Amino acid sequence: MDITVYGKTTCADTIATRETLEQLGQSYTWVDLEAEPARWDEALAANGGVQRVPTVMFGDGGAALVEPTAAELRERLAAS
Repeated sequence: MDITVYGKTTCADTIATRETLEQLGQSYTWVDLEAEPARWDEALAANGGVQRVPTVMFGDGGAALVEPTAAELRERLAAS
């Protein structure tokens, strides 16, 4: 499944999300919103226009996860 993680390198929640995906062996596309601020529109479209990270989008068209816990990520991946 295609996964895109929008976040900031300085955000503890973003770091935890990326670590969880890596521990699960799940590949993903990383979008560093500090380095690419023009891409905020993509993340904002998925989370109701609020600047919250990490925002995790799934290529299957399902709802994005915003500031997910490790358990929420595992559950979402298991369901797909």
